[in-house]
Amino acid sequence: MAGNKEKYALDNYKLVCKCLDELEVVYKKDDEKLEASFLFKDDEGKNYVPFFSINPDQQLIVLNVYPDFVISHENILPVAIAISQINYGLFDGSFDLNVASGDIAFKLTTNFWDSLLSTEVVKQMLMVGLDGAREFFPTIKKISDNELDVDEFLYSDD
Repeated sequence: MAGNKEKYALDNYKLVCKCLDELEVVYKKDDEKLEASFLFKDDEGKNYVPFFSINPDQQLIVLNVYPDFVISHENILPVAIAISQINYGLFDGSFDLNVASGDIAFKLTTNFWDSLLSTEVVKQMLMVGLDGAREFFPTIKKISDNELDVDEFLYSDD
């Protein structure tokens, strides 16, 4: 069974790379760690780093989308509260916050248990990941930078 896990992990890693090639993305990859990442700049000039990793043991494709900022230690608590509220309303994906380092990511996972996924699944993951990042990271950054009070965010009508 372990051999199958490794085979499907490698096959799905190759699929992720194929998808990025089809999208004509210039990306970095690590064939040993089964990882691929690239820099994405949105229409507003904000930078994000989509980072794909394959977990052979759990048989998962994991996509973490990182912003170009970290959360300051003094604002971890308000950001954590905002992220908790955001996550409560999400149907697909979630925000992860490392309270020690201030690193934040929007995370999606897809299970490939003994199967090969399609490039369409990977493209969908990427689209949802980037949409989640673009929708919520600007607000999270405002809270982190003290430009938006977390109570104002929580109790606004939006």
